[in-house]
Amino acid sequence: NQIRWCNGTNNSHFLLSANDKTVKLWKVYEKKVRDVAEYNVRTSPSSSDSGPAYAPATAADTGMDGTSAASGMAPRCDYAAAEDLARRYGSGAAASLRLPRLRKPKGVLTARNRRVFSNAHAYHINSLSSNCDGETFLSSDDLRINLWNLEVAHQAFNIVDIKPTNMENLTEVITTTDFHPSSCSVFGYASSKGCIRLSDMRERALCDRHAKVFEASQGTGGSANGNGGTKAFFSEIIASITDMKFVGSGRFILSRDYMSLKLWDVAMDGRGPIATYWIHEHI
Repeated sequence: NQIRWCNGTNNSHFLLSANDKTVKLWKVYEKKVRDVAEYNVRTSPSSSDSGPAYAPATAADTGMDGTSAASGMAPRCDYAAAEDLARRYGSGAAASLRLPRLRKPKGVLTARNRRVFSNAHAYHINSLSSNCDGETFLSSDDLRINLWNLEVAHQAFNIVDIKPTNMENLTEVITTTDFHPSSCSVFGYASSKGCIRLSDMRERALCDRHAKVFEASQGTGGSANGNGGTKAFFSEIIASITDMKFVGSGRFILSRDYMSLKLWDVAMDGRGPIATYWIHEHI
């Protein structure tokens, strides 16, 4: 469902991936692989039943780097081949065998699973966000946002919980969340009602009270033809924010709903978006 890059170390890169209920941390790096070359035994089967199964390789069979001239692959040899050579051709043939050489290492892109973060979400995970401190990340579902440490896979801290006591009173769900790009304690999350809330983890452990809220009025959140003031049946669906991101240094927030892109100034909460870019003007 989600892929987010984390801060890398040395020549390695790290990324977070999430399906419906589980988050995984992956290490992506280039691994040097050595393979063995320059065998002097060919392992082609004999054309006749009485003929030898193995024979010393000739210059035509083996290239300069030890690869097979016919297939381009390094021929394989084992102890059974050496014993067969000694039995069929005498001890001199086996004594002439030379040790294989290692080729120059080649870089192979490799991904390895480092940690699995699970059993913390009752609903499907819809968003991931890595922190600028390089130690923590957020995962969110419809009703909760959890804070994880990249080094601790068995424990998560619930920092936002909007689940009501009675589910019949539920009016909105969390759609996405994002960490501030430079302040590691500030994060924002958006909801299906078109609201963006900013919270600071330094204020309280459970961020049930937001520090700032950004919400477009009906006049600015409607259609491009000027009929936004009229509340339509699908107005709540249209207002639902599908994604939000802090822009640049974190001064602005860019949000996406079904009909438009909106640019918000973090210092101007309660005043609506400073710019609106309509996506489907023909609707």
